[in-house]
Amino acid sequence: MSRMWSAPSCRRTCTIGAQWLVPPPDRNHDGQAEAAFSIVRRTPHPLGCFTEPVRLPHALEDYPFRRTYVKATDESQPSPFWTAARHAQASPDWEYREIATSHLVPVNRPAELADLLLQLG
Repeated sequence: MSRMWSAPSCRRTCTIGAQWLVPPPDRNHDGQAEAAFSIVRRTPHPLGCFTEPVRLPHALEDYPFRRTYVKATDESQPSPFWTAARHAQASPDWEYREIATSHLVPVNRPAELADLLLQLG
């Protein structure tokens, strides 16, 4: 069984002055109130969140639970989100749904997301 984090990645160090935080990307909010609330609370993410692979002992499809991928379709291509969406859409092991908004699905389309989640039961 493999571990989630490999020892070499945990021991990687940053040199002094090296940028290890990635600034948050611009996001499209549907409303000005949501944007005003959200923008001041955004923080950089550690670079490792984007560069370290997730390691699982088995493929997600091998686990005994239901899988649903909800794609925010207003995101630009190419991106890892579109790669994952195409995988889910082509797989009989995944249920695939779409919501026409940006990555901020819960902020921009809360009612639509809640309805979708309730449908999934």
